[in-house]
Amino acid sequence: MASAEASQALVDQLFQSEAPQLRRYFRRKTGDHEGAADLVQDAFVKMAEVPVVAIRNPAAYLQRIARHLIADWFRSRRDHPYSEHIPLEECDAVVSPPQEDLYLFERAVSGMSPKTRTVFLAKRVEGLTYEDIAKRLGVTTKTVEYHMGQALVHIQWFLEGQ
Repeated sequence: MASAEASQALVDQLFQSEAPQLRRYFRRKTGDHEGAADLVQDAFVKMAEVPVVAIRNPAAYLQRIARHLIADWFRSRRDHPYSEHIPLEECDAVVSPPQEDLYLFERAVSGMSPKTRTVFLAKRVEGLTYEDIAKRLGVTTKTVEYHMGQALVHIQWFLEGQ
């Protein structure tokens, strides 16, 4: 019984030290604030299922759990693409900014990776379709969708931090 109490105490201590960083990691990977909190909870539930006192490096073990949860999260989206699907064209997370916010918007866009920025500007400024962007860049439409999603998450994250 003492071992179970020691494991629980270690999980509690780990939660205090690692949960904020883990939440940011999940939020950055998924772009979903509420989902990130759920994933943190899932990670610690999985952590509590094993005798933590027997684990040599609990923080590293927790990171491995987190990576597996992210893989599962993306896999579930791939396997069920229409379960929570909102076409990116209809996503209102990013809209044309008012003139006074143009500076912030430009800073957000300049912070994107070059390919993500190219995809985003081709869609939002030039009005190209995903297929046209894919042809222009010599990539698949799925790659264009990925970069557009990354762009929207980046801008949302950037604007929330201001």
